[in-house]
Amino acid sequence: MRFILYELTMPGIGSWNGKWTGADTRHCVIRSYKTDDVPDKVLAKVNYEHDFEDGWVANIHCSEITELKAASIEAKGFGFCGYEWMVDNIEETGRIKTVKELGQEQALKLENIKKGG
Repeated sequence: MRFILYELTMPGIGSWNGKWTGADTRHCVIRSYKTDDVPDKVLAKVNYEHDFEDGWVANIHCSEITELKAASIEAKGFGFCGYEWMVDNIEETGRIKTVKELGQEQALKLENIKKGG
């Protein structure tokens, strides 16, 4: 079993006071994998950025950790502020989708809902 630690930071801060309220808290997600394909793909790059195009930029740093370290971090973790979808993107595509791509996906979902699908 392999474990990857995903750590979220906000190096680009678009707030009026230049601060992110979560800056003093460690935001992390740990995922475990039974095979090597996803971890190898994820760890091919260590940092993934997402520009929200509104002054905010998120960074996710990825590192492989031991099972013991995973248990220790999970006990102290503070979640991922609702940005787990970025980790899903990294696992699925090796990158975080752009604002434009995310908008197109939402538009397609809304269109399908309107059609009753």
